[in-house]
Amino acid sequence: MIPICVNQDCKDRKLPDNIKKKRVLLLSLNYKKGYMRNARCDFVSWSGTQWWPIQLGYLGAFLESKGYTVKILDAQSYNMDDYTTGLEIRKFQPNWIVIYAGNESFEDDLKASLYLDTNVCPTRLAGPFYALNAGKYRVPGIRGELEDGVLSWIEGKVDGEKIIIGEALSTQDLDNIPFVSDFFARQLDPKYYRTPSEPWPFVDIMTGRGCDWGKCTYCLWPKVYKKGYTGRSMLNVMAEVEKIEKNKIFKSIMIEDDTFTEPRAVEFSDLKLRRGLEIPWSCLVRANMPADALRLMKRAGCLNVHVGYESGSDATLRNVLKGLSRQRMEIFTEEAKKAKLRIHGDFLIGIDETEDDIIRTVDWACKLSPDTAQFQVYIPYDGTKTAIPKERLMQLAKIAYRKFYSRPQAWPAVARQILKPEILRASIKAVFGVR
Repeated sequence: MIPICVNQDCKDRKLPDNIKKKRVLLLSLNYKKGYMRNARCDFVSWSGTQWWPIQLGYLGAFLESKGYTVKILDAQSYNMDDYTTGLEIRKFQPNWIVIYAGNESFEDDLKASLYLDTNVCPTRLAGPFYALNAGKYRVPGIRGELEDGVLSWIEGKVDGEKIIIGEALSTQDLDNIPFVSDFFARQLDPKYYRTPSEPWPFVDIMTGRGCDWGKCTYCLWPKVYKKGYTGRSMLNVMAEVEKIEKNKIFKSIMIEDDTFTEPRAVEFSDLKLRRGLEIPWSCLVRANMPADALRLMKRAGCLNVHVGYESGSDATLRNVLKGLSRQRMEIFTEEAKKAKLRIHGDFLIGIDETEDDIIRTVDWACKLSPDTAQFQVYIPYDGTKTAIPKERLMQLAKIAYRKFYSRPQAWPAVARQILKPEILRASIKAVFGVR
């Protein structure tokens, strides 16, 4: 439980009454070391990766534009213990607290929310993992778009509502939110956010919400953003890219749209080239991006494409509504390599029906030979159970990593991590059990 006061004598005392102020605390609690709550799925990273708290970042930038004083406290990424977190809360003296809940950490996040709501100030859970758990736990919080939902809550527009649903935002609404990269640069220290695929320090941004495909049964976002995909205007996006390059705080940009579509990738690349912007960038794409678009992206400074391959079984791909065949993804992979783009391949351990299917998926991953690969144990958000116990799936994931990264073709990627010793240590410990 989060201790709020600085000593035992006042541990149950509430914070001073500052009701006339407009102070909002955005909080990601520390659950366990290495835990990633800010990604599309939550788990302990074996590579030392920690993404920026992107949804809280946009919420914070939005609330500041509405005249609120905002503090984002990413206790997870900073590895802050509960006592230090409590001191930071006391120091800021918030009027409202929004806790970004995780899936694995949900029960701990819930307990903290109830404690803070009782002892400090009105507190609500939020984020996509809360949206999935809200019905099960029936606890107060914000679903849907956080900007609209949180503003409605703190301005008293939904008095008495326990579960507030934020309305979907339009392109104009998204354009009106101040740049998240500016908010992050003021609020957080870049040294706590890193991933093997990106030059450090990097920054996450989004050019849109939702997924243009939005059908994959295993994915988080179609369950949360049910109204499809809404993008910022590309001129607005490019203005942010231009400012990031000018300010020289970050060395690269990771576009965190669930899928950076072909039309937007082409428009983005064309505008970036015409404006002479040189900062490198990466993005998440479906494995059907055509060759001409991939070549254009490379000319515009694209470093990495993060690609969801998921399974080497066409039957599995059909079952999960991936909308792509194994053959199409193989063609894409060759075309991306010819364009000299690095590829980070995402594979799911657990959507295949049998262990033999999983082994074939791992073999296929080795055959495709992306620069780096992730073998993520499937998280069944709908409450269903996988055919293979989770403990065995974890073992199979470690086998997959060993098989993939022991190949000579993967050694260049491994060698690059020698320059990032904290990532290398975390990876070795997780995969091989060596300290």
